Amino acid sequence: MGVLSGTMTVRRYRVEGQVPHDVGEALDAWAFRPSADPARRTDIEGWVSVHNLLDTGFGDRDTWLYDHYAVFALRIDRKVLPARLVRALLEKRESTWRAEHGRPRVPREVRDGMKEQIEDDLLARSLPRVQVHEVCWDLTAGCLLFHHQGETVNERFRALFHRTFGLRLRAETPLDLVADAAPELLDALLATGGTHLGGAR
Repeated sequence: MGVLSGTMTVRRYRVEGQVPHDVGEALDAWAFRPSADPARRTDIEGWVSVHNLLDTGFGDRDTWLYDHYAVFALRIDRKVLPARLVRALLEKRESTWRAEHGRPRVPREVRDGMKEQIEDDLLARSLPRVQVHEVCWDLTAGCLLFHHQGETVNERFRALFHRTFGLRLRAETPLDLVADAAPELLDALLATGGTHLGGAR
C-alpha cells in the first residue's frame, strides 16, 4: 500500500476543473463490479478501496477521505489465456474432426468455432490477473498522484477519472514542480537548455 506506507513510483497530475460536491457518490457509481459472465473476454476496471481490493463501497468517508486527501485505487482485471494450451487443444479437436468426417482439412468456419469454444471454456475456468494502482488526490491543491508509470495504464486511468468526475488530468513535469516551488529559478533552468524535461508554463 504505497500511498499510505512505503515507497512509491508515481505519475503526478494537475486536476483541471472544480471538484464535484460528492466524490464518494461518483466513486460508487464507477466502482469495480465483477462480470456476471465468466467467459467475458474484455478487461474489467473500476475503483476500489486502498485497504482491500474487494471493498468497492465509498459510502463511509472515513475509509477513503483523509483530511483533504481522497485515497482510493484503480483495479483492472484481465483474463489471459495460455496460447500454447489453446493451440494444443485446437489441434486435438481438429484431428478428431478430420477422423470423424474423413476429410484432410477442417473448414475455416468450423475451426474458428472450435477455437472460440475452447477459449470460452478456458475463460470460464480461469481466474483473472488483478492489478491495483493507488490514487492520492489533494482535493484542496488540485494535484493528484497515480501509483503507476506505464502509459497504457495511465491512459485508462485518465479516461476512467474523466468519466467518473467529469475532470481532466494534465500530467506535470519536473519543470512544473520547479515553477511551483521556486518560480524564480525557472528562467535560469530554461536558459540551460532544460526544455527537454517537458512543457513548462
